Amino acid sequence: MKLGIIKENIFLENHKRRTFLNHRQEILDFLWKLGKKTQYDLVLTPSDFDTHQDHEVINKESFRAFKHISTIWGYELPWNNKNFRADGYIELNQKNVYAKIEAAKCYQSQITYGRDYAFDPTNILAHITDRGRCIRVKYAEAFQEIRFIYKLSD
Repeated sequence: MKLGIIKENIFLENHKRRTFLNHRQEILDFLWKLGKKTQYDLVLTPSDFDTHQDHEVINKESFRAFKHISTIWGYELPWNNKNFRADGYIELNQKNVYAKIEAAKCYQSQITYGRDYAFDPTNILAHITDRGRCIRVKYAEAFQEIRFIYKLSD
């Protein structure tokens, strides 16, 4: 609930880390059903540049499941990317920054595996400050545009 997402809108599957490729079809079926149930305007997924094996699977299956119905943006995980194409930016205010840092603290499993560098508030602030400089604001996040769909209203 740190980011204001209500519990009914959180869907979790339980696959062991580094085995998502073995469960690719199950993951696609799960995402496909979500897309049939709800018409999402925007889907966030790891970027095409993310080299983590599980993230690569989520990226590909998200595209397959949502490519005809939703705009898809790839988010940036700098420690996993060889490079990144920042197509879009969202300015963050102080409240957003605080929420991002608080949410990162929830990922105890990542810290347990020695990935505290990714969730350290100093690193988060440095990264979003750098992205903010790109668009001349204090803080921002960058996203890769994977698919853009604009639907005309009636």
